[in-house]
Amino acid sequence: SSLCVSTMYQAFVLFLTLALAGILRKYVRRGSVSDPPAKNGEGGGWLSHKPFWMQLCMQYYTWIYFMCIYLILRQWWYMYFTFCVQWDFLGQSSDDFNGLQSQYWPTADEMREAHDKEPSAYPSTLDEWSDDVLMPMWLRWLAVVAQFPTNLVCVLICMYHTYQHVQQEEVNGRFPIRLTQTRDHAVQVIALPAIYATMAGKGGLRAISLMLGEFMTSGWDTELTTWFKKAQMESNIYESEYKVAEIYEAWALTRFAKLCAFVVASMEARMASRKMEQALAAAAGPGAGEKVMAVWREQQPRILKEKQLMGDLMVFGISVFAGVNAAVGLYNVALGLLPQAPFKYDVCGFHPEWCDLGLFWQGCNFVASLVGLTNIVMFETKMHEALHNIRPGPKFWGVKLLVMISFWQQILVHVLPVVRDFSLQQRNLLISCVTVIEVTIIAGVHVWAWEPKADWYKQESELTEPLLDSAE
Repeated sequence: SSLCVSTMYQAFVLFLTLALAGILRKYVRRGSVSDPPAKNGEGGGWLSHKPFWMQLCMQYYTWIYFMCIYLILRQWWYMYFTFCVQWDFLGQSSDDFNGLQSQYWPTADEMREAHDKEPSAYPSTLDEWSDDVLMPMWLRWLAVVAQFPTNLVCVLICMYHTYQHVQQEEVNGRFPIRLTQTRDHAVQVIALPAIYATMAGKGGLRAISLMLGEFMTSGWDTELTTWFKKAQMESNIYESEYKVAEIYEAWALTRFAKLCAFVVASMEARMASRKMEQALAAAAGPGAGEKVMAVWREQQPRILKEKQLMGDLMVFGISVFAGVNAAVGLYNVALGLLPQAPFKYDVCGFHPEWCDLGLFWQGCNFVASLVGLTNIVMFETKMHEALHNIRPGPKFWGVKLLVMISFWQQILVHVLPVVRDFSLQQRNLLISCVTVIEVTIIAGVHVWAWEPKADWYKQESELTEPLLDSAE
C-alpha cells in the first residue's frame, strides 16, 4: 500500500515543482546570477563560472521535464504491476473482467449511501453500477497505450524541442544560462503539452482505480472509513490532477499573449520607422524634413497606442481565462490535498457546501473560455499582417486547441452519439486517454509552429526585451 499512498501526493509534488520552476526562472534571470563573463573570463554572474551540470540544474525547464518523466515512470509501474499483472487487464473478456471487478464493489447499502449523497455520480443499485464501470476491451487497450507510450512520447518531443531552442542560444559553445525573453516565453509554451499529458495520464490511472474498486487510497483505510469516502477522495484527486495542468496552462497562455502583443508593438514600431525614413528621403524643399518629423512626432504615439490597445485586449481576454483556470485549479487541488496527511481535514464532511461548487466553476469556465477564444480570434484576424513574420497560424491553432481541450471536451462527450450513453466513470477514463493523445499531437505541431531557427526570435528580442522585462 505504500505505493498507493505515495501516488496520492504526486499531483501536489508536480504543483510544488512548477512553483519551484517559477522561482528559479525569476532568480536565474537576474544579472548578478547569469550575466556572461567578459572575454578575459572576468566578471559576469556567479552561475556563469559554475560547471555545466550545475547550470543545467538551475534551469526551470530541467525540473519540469525531470518531474514529468519521474511521474510517468511511476504511473507505468503502478499500471503494469497492479492492473496488467494482478488483474490481467488485457487478457480477459469484458464479462470475465466485470466479474473480477465485482469482488471489490461496494455493498448494496454502501451503493445506496453513495447514490443518496451524489446521485449524479453513483447509481442506486449494484446492477447499474456494473454497467457504469464496464470497461470494454477497446477502452482498456486505449488506457494502456495512453498511460505509458503516448504520454512518454509527448514529454520526449517537448524535451527535444526545448533542447533545440536552448541550442540556438549558445554563443561560442557556451551553455545559455539565460534565454532571451522571446525564446524563454516560447519554451514555456512548448512545455505545456508535456505537463498536460503527464497529469491527464495520472487522471486516467485514477479513473481506472475507481472503476476497479482497487482504490489508490487503500492505504488510508483508517481515515477513509466508508466506500463512499474512498470513492469521493478518488474523484477529488482526479479533478485536482487535471487542475494542476490547467494552472500551468493558465500561466503559459498569458506568456503567449504577452509575447504576441509585444511582437505586434515592435513590428509596428519598425514599420512606422521605415515609413518615416521613406518620407524623409522623398521630402524636397527647405524645411520639408522638419515638417515630416513634426507630423511623425504627432502621429507616432497615436498609431502605436492603437496597436498596443489591440494587444492589451488579447492579453486581457487570455488573462481572464487564465485567472479562472487558476482559481478552479487551486480549488480542486485544495479539495484533493486537505483530506490527506498531514492535514487530514475532511473539507466535504465539515463544509459540504464548499464541495458543491462544481456547476458554479463550470459556468465560470464556460464564460472565460468564450472570452479567451473570442479575443484570440479577434487578435489573430486584426493583427495577422503585423504577425506574419512569426507564422501566427499554427501557433494560434495550438493555443485554440488547448483552450478547447481544457473545457469544451467535457461538453462534447455529453453530446456525441458514440459516447453520449457512457457513465461518468467511463467518460472520465475516455477523456483522460484522448487528452493524452491530443496533446501529443499538439506537441508535434509545436515543433513545426515554434521553429527554433526562426529569425524573428533574435530580431524581436532586440526590440521587445525592455518591454517584456518591464511586464514580468
